[in-house]
Amino acid sequence: PRPLYIGDPSGVKVMKGGRYSIGGEKPPGDRFPQEELTYERGMTIWMTSDGFADQFGQATGKKFMAKRFAELLSAVRGKSMKEQSAELEKAFLEWKGDLEQIDDVLVVGIRL
Repeated sequence: PRPLYIGDPSGVKVMKGGRYSIGGEKPPGDRFPQEELTYERGMTIWMTSDGFADQFGQATGKKFMAKRFAELLSAVRGKSMKEQSAELEKAFLEWKGDLEQIDDVLVVGIRL
């Protein structure tokens, strides 16, 4: 399950995803868990695929990982969405180096 990242002036919080997949069959009456989010103007919410966090780095041979991704979001959270996009792309390409991209990479950011 992929988390939802929520950025505000204090940092980035991680809302963990449920263990339900979107496709496939579920037992009758089985429902997705519901979470409530209190939001304020200026907050940023990011949804991602696993591609960024799972990418191997040329220098380390290790994955980027979700914790490092949350730290990156925290570092860019005060910037405009256009600047965030550029910073995330730059960080990904620098991490990956000359290694092959192993998966799709999707990051959707919404500024409230």
